[in-house]
Amino acid sequence: MSDQAVFRQLSFVDWDFIERGPLDISALHWYPGSFAPGLPGVLVDLLSSEGDTIFDPFCGIGSTAAAAILRGRHSVSCDINPVGVMSGLTTTGLISLLMKDHFLFEAVLDDLRSIVEEIRTPNAFLIEALQSGSTVDEHIDEVGGRSVSNVLNLLFKQPATGSLSNWYHPRTLDELKRLLDFLESSRTARFTKIVGFTMLSAIARGTCSETRSWGHVADNVRPREFVYKDAGGAALAWIKRTRRQLDGIRRTIPITSRHGSFDFSVIDWNNDRFSMPCQAPALLLTSPPYGGAIDYGLAQRLTMYFLGKSDDEIANLVNSEIGARRKRFKPGHINTWAEQLIRVATVQLSLTSGRSVAAYVMPHKDHGRDAGEVMLKSALEEDGWELWFSADRSVRQSRTRQSWTSIKKETILVFRRKS
Repeated sequence: MSDQAVFRQLSFVDWDFIERGPLDISALHWYPGSFAPGLPGVLVDLLSSEGDTIFDPFCGIGSTAAAAILRGRHSVSCDINPVGVMSGLTTTGLISLLMKDHFLFEAVLDDLRSIVEEIRTPNAFLIEALQSGSTVDEHIDEVGGRSVSNVLNLLFKQPATGSLSNWYHPRTLDELKRLLDFLESSRTARFTKIVGFTMLSAIARGTCSETRSWGHVADNVRPREFVYKDAGGAALAWIKRTRRQLDGIRRTIPITSRHGSFDFSVIDWNNDRFSMPCQAPALLLTSPPYGGAIDYGLAQRLTMYFLGKSDDEIANLVNSEIGARRKRFKPGHINTWAEQLIRVATVQLSLTSGRSVAAYVMPHKDHGRDAGEVMLKSALEEDGWELWFSADRSVRQSRTRQSWTSIKKETILVFRRKS
């Protein structure tokens, strides 16, 4: 399409995305502040072509990567939060297996079902019947490169049992820990182990005894009483939900015949250096953290404990998050957030190609965070970019799980390099 046609198509989009759309990956793993399900797909469709690389430096649970691989693009995804990177790799890898061979997709979920059934009713036959193995790993390694090793290095540490005991009924915690042990020791694909850990992470909040809201967990408001929750039942429900959600892709989304690759890494943009693992991205598509809005690390407190993180380590992660909510009491925290955002955005944009496009979803200026948008526009202008398209969108609180924040409107900004 010509630039004029693309601009016209962008202008016609209903950016509010009232309908969920066919691919809502939050059904696999909850995460605060994630993209509206239809948003990344539209931008990937209109701002890139098959075979392009799409770069999301603040990937969350990988909505951009999932949209990219379904459309025959390559994706590179980074985030400071290991839970987001793990769940993003899980979703994208499962979609890739589904596109490659439906049997491989089913083999991963069938293995997880066997492992879950083993903790409920021990039966050696079930474990011996595990199906996913070298074929699954060969495909994921081929298209995912270093992603599996990147993520596996984060998992299967000694859980912070003392901290976890503050949140779970003893019997529930025992079931979760046995599930973790079975995943680690099972003779199944390395990728299946990652999917299994993601499953455990996804059910961690629902099986804990604090059920008032995830905000209570983030704020360390512990349960008033311990209530037993069936961890095995929750895990089986996750497997069923995941199969239904992803298997439905084949009926509702036209899948390209071209198979894209993907890369996931945990990156602290304030301190780490990053090298692009493939061709320079044609599209940078991201929604950076919003100043003073969300503590992503604390939102995943329970999974962090299963990753063996101490409260001090979690606090250090939150301190490294750009614009973390805990920083909102510091004088000038919005300007500090905007300055950090621009500094890392300059680094991220330097990794793109000479003819690339950059799309940002930012908090609307009505929310007192306009410094981010203003400084981003100015910095990109100085660096040879021009603002090509912008649109405002309403945030549907019930859809995005952001109802506890003040963010009710966002702005989409599309930049391209000046010719």
